[in-house]
Amino acid sequence: MSDDSNAIPTPAPWEPAISPAATELDRVLREILRASHSTKGSDLAEMFNAAARPAGLRLVVYVVDYEQVSLHALPDSDSDVPTPDGRPPLITVDGSLGGRAFTMIAIQASAQSPNRLWIPILDGTERLGVLEAELDPRHDPDDPAVRDGCAAIAGLIGHLLQSKNGLGDAVQLTRRTGAMSVGSELLWRLVPPTTFACNELMLAAVLEPSYDVGGDGYDYSVDAEARIWRCFKCKGDIPYERFDCPHCGYRFDARAGR
Repeated sequence: MSDDSNAIPTPAPWEPAISPAATELDRVLREILRASHSTKGSDLAEMFNAAARPAGLRLVVYVVDYEQVSLHALPDSDSDVPTPDGRPPLITVDGSLGGRAFTMIAIQASAQSPNRLWIPILDGTERLGVLEAELDPRHDPDDPAVRDGCAAIAGLIGHLLQSKNGLGDAVQLTRRTGAMSVGSELLWRLVPPTTFACNELMLAAVLEPSYDVGGDGYDYSVDAEARIWRCFKCKGDIPYERFDCPHCGYRFDARAGR
C-alpha cells in the first residue's frame, strides 16, 4: 500500500464569503420581486415593508414632486404618520439628508441616526426619490454588503414605481402638490422620461410650469443607430391637442423607417 500521508491536499473550490446580512437582504429582494406581480400601486409601500420586516428593516419610500422641491412618502397603512393636513410626511430636497442622497445620487447616513440609510431611487438614470432604510441593530450601516443590498432593493423599487405608475393614481397623487390641467395630464403621459443616459449620450428635459404645461413638449428615440431628439411648440385655442398629432406622427414615421 502507498503512503499518502505526505500528499498535497487538494484545495476546495474558492467561493466568495457571503455575510449573513447580504443573505437576508437578498431574501428581501427576492420577496419584493415575487410579491410585485400581483401588487397594486396603492399597496406598494405596505408590500415593501412586509418583505423587509423579517430582515429587521423598516422602509419608507419618498417620491419627488414634479417641481423637484420636496420628497413625499408613499402612504403605508402600517407605518406612516399623517401630517395635520392628512397627507403623508415629506422632506425638502434642499437642506435634508434625504435630499442630499437624491441630488448627489449617493447613499447618505447620519451620525445622529447611524442605523438609518438614505438611498437614491432611480429607474435607469431617472431620479424618482429616495428610500429611507432603518436597519436592524445587528446590521452594520458601514458594511459594504449592507449598502449594496439596500441599493439593490432601492433599484428594484424604482423599476416597480415606474411600472405601476401608469396602472393607478396612487404614485401620481403622492407626487403632486397642486391640481394638474387637462393639457398637462395628456402631455405627461405622452413624453418619455425627463432623463436618459447611455454610453454614447445623455438627455435631460424640463416641462414647466409642471401643472399647466400647455402645448410645449419633447420626444426622443435612442436605438442602436438612431439618436433623435425633437422639441414641439404648439399654439392655438387648445395647444395640448395640437401637440398630440405631431408627436404621434413623428413616432409613426420613425417606426415606419421614414
